[in-house]
Amino acid sequence: MSKLIHQINKGLAHEIMKKIDNFLFDCDGVLWHGSQVIPGAPEAVQKLKRLGKKIYYVTNNSSKTRLQIVEKCQKLGFPADMESIVCTAHATAQYLKSMNFEGKVYLVGNSSMAAEMDALGIKYVGLGADHVSDDHGGLDDIVKFQSDWKPDPEVNCVVVGFDPHHSYMKMLKAATYAKNRNNLFLATNEDPFLPTKGEVCVPGMFMSLGIQ
Repeated sequence: MSKLIHQINKGLAHEIMKKIDNFLFDCDGVLWHGSQVIPGAPEAVQKLKRLGKKIYYVTNNSSKTRLQIVEKCQKLGFPADMESIVCTAHATAQYLKSMNFEGKVYLVGNSSMAAEMDALGIKYVGLGADHVSDDHGGLDDIVKFQSDWKPDPEVNCVVVGFDPHHSYMKMLKAATYAKNRNNLFLATNEDPFLPTKGEVCVPGMFMSLGIQ
C-alpha cells in the first residue's frame, strides 16, 4: 500500500493553522517515548493551545485511565484535561454503557480498564492472576479442568486489552466465553507487539490470547 506523504514547510504550516481548529495527537511514539518527551513536542502543542486550537490526545494504550493520561501529559508539559483524552480503557467502558449493557464482562485486562468500568457501573470478572495449578500441569489435566469448570452464566461479553497476568487459564476461559456467538467480543487494540525501546520484545494481546 502506497503512502501519501506531505513535507511540512512554513507556508503549509500557516495554511494548516488557518484551516484546522481541532488537532488530534497520538501519544506513545509521537509525543513521548516512555517517560521521555519527543524534543519540541510540548512546545508545539502549547503553541497550538495559545492560538486557540482544541487539542485531543488519542491512544490505544489500554493500561491507563483518562486521569492517568492527564497526569502524565501535565507532568511532561502538555496541556490536558479529562475532556481532551480519548483512550481505549474509557472508550470500551463507555461503549458498553451506551448500549445499556447488562450482565458481566470477562476481563482479560488490567486495573486501569477495571477502574474505567467501575466508574460507569460495568460488572466484570477475571481481573488479576489466574494460573494453572500444580494439579493441572498436563494436557489431560487441563481437559479435566475444562469439564469441571462451570462458566459464569452472567458473563456475556469478553473484553481483551493489555494484561500483565495473562495465563493459559485466562485464555481458556476467555475462549470459552467468546465461543458463544451471542456474547460480545471487544478488543482495545490489535497490536502484535507493544512499541518499546530496547531489546526486550513485549507481545501484544492477540499474539498471546489465541483467539482469531
